Amino acid sequence: MPGVTLANRAAHANTAARLMQQRQCLQAEWLTPLTALQQIEYRLDGHLRLLAEAAPSPPDAAPGAIDASLAVFCAWLLAGGTPADVIPGWVAEGQTLAPTCTALALAASDSQLNDLFDALPTTALGGAPDLLNLGVARRLALPATLTETLEDAAPSPSPVPVGLWRWAARTPGLEPALFTDALSRLTINDPEYSSELEGALMRVAAGARDQLLALAGTEQTTANSSVLRLMVLALADAAEPLLRRALPHAPRQVLPLLPLVGTPWARDTLIEALHCPEQAKAASAAWQLLTGRTPPSRPRLKALDGDTESDDHAPDADAAAEAMRRLPTGPVLLGWSVGAPDHLTRTAANWGGRGSELLLDAIAIAHRQPVLPSATATVQRRVSALRQVLADADQQREAINALPA
Repeated sequence: MPGVTLANRAAHANTAARLMQQRQCLQAEWLTPLTALQQIEYRLDGHLRLLAEAAPSPPDAAPGAIDASLAVFCAWLLAGGTPADVIPGWVAEGQTLAPTCTALALAASDSQLNDLFDALPTTALGGAPDLLNLGVARRLALPATLTETLEDAAPSPSPVPVGLWRWAARTPGLEPALFTDALSRLTINDPEYSSELEGALMRVAAGARDQLLALAGTEQTTANSSVLRLMVLALADAAEPLLRRALPHAPRQVLPLLPLVGTPWARDTLIEALHCPEQAKAASAAWQLLTGRTPPSRPRLKALDGDTESDDHAPDADAAAEAMRRLPTGPVLLGWSVGAPDHLTRTAANWGGRGSELLLDAIAIAHRQPVLPSATATVQRRVSALRQVLADADQQREAINALPA
């Protein structure tokens, strides 16, 4: 192992595992600076490539946590390892694959992943939803065998592996009728087919307004938070009645979606929520999406020490509400809160985390494109996909130039 000793190999593996854990924590935040994720991924890639020079071997079993063994597995993938040789056996044994998918997302090439999916039968994927979500995040084309599975299921709502319809929605070239037929036979409160519904919604969101309005009139629209998000994005200016009905039942899911509506009711509802301790966190998430900044804060008072101020901070509801009153109202799907056509893209180019899924979905629907990578994709893949979607949008040239290199 020229240049790599046994001692520093272990050090590189431990450092890589620590960086993976830091990346996971940042992605779990509602919004986190994309530059911070980019720096971590750059350092992580360096350590993994040094490990790859040491000709690592694959583990005997699927890694069960983010640790040094997972880092070595990443290095094996970078060195040209063949995941199709080991992962089907792990799937057959029912081993947990979430950490394994972290390694695949970071280190496997598209050709390695395509070979893996070709080696897995559809029945095996039913027990490995993390692998299906990986196909979504990497924007891989749906394998022909899985496309046939969906086409066979189309005449009636027969169960298919969780996530398969969501992946199909992100694959160019599939017949729109496949999705409109699925949408017409589903009810929004049927949890058994929630992934099918989500996929169908995403694919037809830009062109099936009558169907969506009919679904929006049902009573159980809040049963699936992803479905609720997609409905609001697709209906835009007609979404306020949907959110009004859903708010009492699911305030934490509804409040971050209010910036999409941009009506006086949405603004006043957010201001009221900022003053409510139980709803302040969700309202703060909406504030971040509106402004691209964290909301104003103030020191939190200690409950047991009278007026003594602690080091913790809470949202400053009065300051945030006053600033929010000055924001323009009106439908803001493309312009978000400031009315500029590139604001939504700029926000997506600056922020990662769970909340950025909403930004990426909004861009995809607005441009009638297959869905962009998920918020868990690497920064490099996310930016590459944004560039691809916006390449023909003249009004967003400035936004493209602002994307990270």
